[in-house]
Formats: sequence, structure tokens, C-alpha cells
Amino acid sequence: MKRTIRMQCFGWGISLVLSGCALFETSPPPAPVEYIAAQPVIVEEGPVVMPDLEEPPIVPGQMQKIPTSSPEGEEGDDRPPHEVIQAATDQATDGPEIDGYFNAISVYNFEPGRLYRVYCAPLRITDIQLQPGEEIMGTPGIGDSTRWVSGVSESEDNGVKRQHFFIKPTRAGLHTTLVLTTNKRVYHLELHSYKNTYMVSIKWRYPHEDFLRQVAKRESKKAREEPVVATNVNLANTNFEYAIEVIRGNPRWTPVQTFDDGHKTFIRFPKVLEVSEAPALFLLPVDGDADALQLVNYRVKENFYVVDRLFQRARLIVGTDDQEIVEIVSGLAQEEEMES
Repeated sequence: MKRTIRMQCFGWGISLVLSGCALFETSPPPAPVEYIAAQPVIVEEGPVVMPDLEEPPIVPGQMQKIPTSSPEGEEGDDRPPHEVIQAATDQATDGPEIDGYFNAISVYNFEPGRLYRVYCAPLRITDIQLQPGEEIMGTPGIGDSTRWVSGVSESEDNGVKRQHFFIKPTRAGLHTTLVLTTNKRVYHLELHSYKNTYMVSIKWRYPHEDFLRQVAKRESKKAREEPVVATNVNLANTNFEYAIEVIRGNPRWTPVQTFDDGHKTFIRFPKVLEVSEAPALFLLPVDGDADALQLVNYRVKENFYVVDRLFQRARLIVGTDDQEIVEIVSGLAQEEEMES
């Protein structure tokens, strides 16, 4: 029995070995692959052709120009610079007008930055008159000093000096500019020469200064009409050290006395003030700069101006063109001037 089992097992083992050999039998090698060598491709360059795209329909009023704006948000000006400059200059230029003449003198209204036209002729002098008391500073600037002849002279008006700038062209057809710098303002002028047409003389009105004088006049009238408040003067502290000097004109109302009590200043006028135009009172800085006048309030009591403060320098002014001016200087200001 055992022998039979062994034989069967042996037979099975041989069968397994033979079947394994059949499973692991090698296959034949694959056939070789044939490759094609790469060749360079040459692309001919030509114009780039964009595909045709259908344009969208334009609605009327849709396509608008983008407006340009100034820094302030106002509409910009796209004109060339030379046109902008010419337009601005034309708007700022004043010429002679028939209503602006006083006899043969053309009178302009002065405004800083404006350009004033002056017409001249050969062998004729045009007189440019400055305000009384105004003086030219430095050398006048003229664009063509070769073909234009100029000079400076003076006249006197009610004791006040007035400067005159004379200008004359050497021939017709000349055009240039002139700048006059004075101790009060700057004048810009445009000069033109013609064969026969010329202006005899020009001068200016000064509306801003006239306005200040009118304000001062109203303040003076108001002070006269207000009820007079009783004023107690402290005699123990009374100071009479004030100098009174006539600067311009020959005013009949020149103060006869000025004093203070340490708190208020009193200016005493002659009786003639009651029947003449009352002067306006302005304060000056310590250095006496006449361009820095400051209108001050005061009260009128009989023939006194009562100022509720002390001052070192003050001016009393009457009139516009033909002014009358009186200056009052305290003793303290006089001492400071002597020390300097």
C-alpha cells in the first residue's frame, strides 16, 4: 500500500516539473524598429494677418472727447501757449479812451499787474506823471533803450514834489515795453510810435487809496456825530513830549498841541477845524513806513481828537490828489531815532 502511494506522489512531482518548464519557455526577440531622421522645417515669414472682427455699432453721442481739466477742476484751455498768453495780455491791457481824458492828459485807473498803452511820435515828448510824493527807484527798464530817448524831471504841486518821466521815439514804427519801479508801486507800459499820433501826457487815479480816504472820512464824520463821552485826564501822568510837523501842503487845521495821560492821547486843533474838512487819523509803524498806514478810531470832543491808546507815530491826512498831511511823533520815537 505504501509503495503504491509513493509511486503516485512521484508521478505527480514529475508532472509538475514538466508543466513548470513549459510555462517558463522563452519567446522569440521582437523585430527591430526603423526610425526616420528628423528634418528641419523652414517657415517663411510674412505679414501678420489679423482676423476680421465685426465693429460694434456706434450709438450717436456715445463717442465723446475726454475733457481736460485744470487743477482747480475748471475746464482746461487747449489753445497753444502763444494764443493763451496773447489773450491774457489783451484782457489786462488798457488804452486811451475819450472819457478818460482831462484836457490833453489821459488818465488811467491804476491796478497792479495791468498793462498801459502809450502812443508816441518822433520829435514829440510824452510826459508820464507819477503821484505827488512818489519817486522812481533804480533805473527804469525799457526794452529798446537805443531807439527810445528818456529822461526824468520834477515839478512841485502845493509844496509836494511830483516826478515826470519823459519818453520820445527816434522814428515811427517802433514798439517796446517800459517798467517803472517807484517807492509805492510798479508800472508796466507798452510803447508804440507813430508818425504823427502821440499822447501829450498820462497819469493815474488810485481807486484803492481813494476808497481808504472815503472810509476815513466816514469814520471822522461818525466820530463827530456820536455823543461825546466825558474824559477824565490824569494830570499827574500828563506827557506833552510830542513833535508836530507839516509833511505836505499848508493845512490851516494843523494841531496846536498833543499830549497823553499814560492811557489816552489827546490832539488839540485850532477853532478853524469846525469850519473845514476834518483830517483822518492814521497810525504809522515805528520806522515811519508810509505804505503801512493803519486807520485808527478816535472820538471828537469840542476841538480835540481823543484816541483810546498811545502811539509813537501818527499822520493826519485830508484830500486825495492834493493832500494835506501832518505827522505827530512822540518823544520816545524821537529818542530812538537819535540813538540809531
